[in-house]
Amino acid sequence: MAYKFAPNGGCEFYYLSPDDAHHFKPCTWTINSNKMILQISANGKSTSYRIAQLTGKSLRLNPLEPPHSN
Repeated sequence: MAYKFAPNGGCEFYYLSPDDAHHFKPCTWTINSNKMILQISANGKSTSYRIAQLTGKSLRLNPLEPPHSN
């Protein structure tokens, strides 16, 4: 999964299209107060992740619930 995050809470996720016409779709992101849980919302569905690693070059996430089809 690939995401592009903007500082204003907007983001885009890389949609893997069944016809191989892959592209980015809009989404939003929020982070909880202790900065450990990231929630990404798109198309009325949300997925939560625990932040496993955050450096200047990478973000590693562990899903907290099964991923939703977007």
